[in-house]
Amino acid sequence: MDHGCHNEGIQLYAWINPFRVDRLIKYRGYTLPVVRSLNGREMYLHPESRKVQEYVMEVIRDLLKVEVRTTLEARKKGWPQA
Repeated sequence: MDHGCHNEGIQLYAWINPFRVDRLIKYRGYTLPVVRSLNGREMYLHPESRKVQEYVMEVIRDLLKVEVRTTLEARKKGWPQA
């Protein structure tokens, strides 16, 4: 998708909510606590939980690694930078 957008001159941005989940998450042998939305349809990791905070930071670090790699590849290919 990234290459297709670049070829069309489109910059692609993504927004994520690392707290929103569609199932229970096990992290280091521990099921992370969740809260449900008022309508009961959505689940969110409980933001006050220390384990949830550790998990979310690990997810964000992993995502940032991908971004850095993508940016470095773009520079090597001479693609324009945002």
